[in-house]
Amino acid sequence: MPGLVLVAVPDLLLQSRILDAAKRGGVRTVVANTPEEVLAHARAELPALVLLDLESPRVQAVRALALLREAGLDVPTLGFYGHVQAQVAERAKQAGLQEAMTRGAFVQRLDELMARYA
Repeated sequence: MPGLVLVAVPDLLLQSRILDAAKRGGVRTVVANTPEEVLAHARAELPALVLLDLESPRVQAVRALALLREAGLDVPTLGFYGHVQAQVAERAKQAGLQEAMTRGAFVQRLDELMARYA
């Protein structure tokens, strides 16, 4: 069974690009828009990766990371941020984010990332 990537990215254009890359890579996806949805989906089936938009007020990445940690769910996490928002990435890393990159780097590496978690 292919890996599952939990996509917490409310921007519909970027979400569509992620879902297309996942489909090309043979990766299953599930979309979450709130910290509670992230936790619920991760509990239902432990994902191979949780993708987080670190700047989204809906996703609330730091809260989502805290909920995962409090629930004892050890899942790989990757977040992206605008290139001038490095402090957002630092706060998320302090909350347990494992990997952070700028939005531009993330988009450029989408196919590679999906292949890694297939």
